Amino acid sequence: LLDGRQSRYRSCCCNNMTDKIDLRENIYLIKHTTHQFFGCKLPSNKQVLRVLFHNMRKVKLSLRDSARLVIEEVIIFWQKARIPNREIRH
Repeated sequence: LLDGRQSRYRSCCCNNMTDKIDLRENIYLIKHTTHQFFGCKLPSNKQVLRVLFHNMRKVKLSLRDSARLVIEEVIIFWQKARIPNREIRH
């Protein structure tokens, strides 16, 4: 008998290529990716990771470029909340 993960993987491998792509889009613990932060509260770690992985997997940015963009977006929220931060070095 196969457990749920193995049977799901097997069914996706036997189907067409789009099923394999769906496995790559869903990331364990954060589920799906998103292109921006929503709301006016400080973004959670999960929201930050969703945007980071969206930039890496859908926009095809490197980890460094994706992290730089996410940091710039988070700093906007921190400045509104008057949370001190350091100047970004290039």
